[in-house]
Amino acid sequence: MKKIISILILIASFAVAHVYANEMDFTVKPILDSGQTLSESTISSKYETGKVLTFELKNESDEPINILIKTSYPGLDTHGNQTFSSSESFLKAPKTVALAAKQSKKITITFDADTFKSDFDGEISNAILFIQDDIGYYFEYMINVRKNDNKATEKLQLVKSEPTNIDGKRAVRITLKNASNAWLKDVKITSKTLGMDGGKTENHDFSKIAPNSKIEILLPLGKSFQVGRYLTDITAKTADKSWHFKANFVLTQTQVDKLNGLKKLPDTGRNAWFLRAISGLVTLLALGIGVQLWLINRKSSCNK
Repeated sequence: MKKIISILILIASFAVAHVYANEMDFTVKPILDSGQTLSESTISSKYETGKVLTFELKNESDEPINILIKTSYPGLDTHGNQTFSSSESFLKAPKTVALAAKQSKKITITFDADTFKSDFDGEISNAILFIQDDIGYYFEYMINVRKNDNKATEKLQLVKSEPTNIDGKRAVRITLKNASNAWLKDVKITSKTLGMDGGKTENHDFSKIAPNSKIEILLPLGKSFQVGRYLTDITAKTADKSWHFKANFVLTQTQVDKLNGLKKLPDTGRNAWFLRAISGLVTLLALGIGVQLWLINRKSSCNK
């Protein structure tokens, strides 16, 4: 995932209003068209050419205000938390809406047609925020748009399975990717690494995995890594689909020592004697020069 310049961290279950909504001076009302539904703060829409989203903004105060509108693209950070990048969005919205005292105004938000090309299949999501300029508080909505009603687009991939040591704790790190344009919901993952801890099973539940994003899970180990080959077995399920993955990795002695936090011992191989000989010669040479200087100094003192 490319480096995000500005990130808005939003919780997975969106509330219609920000925690400071009671201190804001405006309201937001979605006006739904055919094929659009609203559940809590999530709007679902089927894509059609010319289809738009409509919102009504109303200034409840006696003073003029400016409403900033920001759209963003969802993803996941390295800890599996949902993040949103403002650098990419398929929603095209006005940046600022000025409202006079007690004024109401309808705005339309369009979809970027290039996002929904002929080969697009599935669902894609963006977030939209309505921010009161002078205080920074906001309303937020999640916008889910699908091109068709095909549910067979769910696709999960195993990216890699690898040993790791995090703050002295040994574990196997598994990286999975939602390789589809659909949200994966209520994902249950069962995983184990054979040959370690007797094949102990770990369970992980994810309420949502964003489209085209990665997640990481850790399998903690109760003992040190050992040299050899290890097999990781992973099963993932949603309500409609299941996946089964197997991956293996091989550890060398050098890798094991590093993963277990062992410090490298001094070299005792065939070249060690040469290094010790050189060190000894340098010491003898320095000692000889010291003795020679002492003799010369002593002789000079006797001649005076």
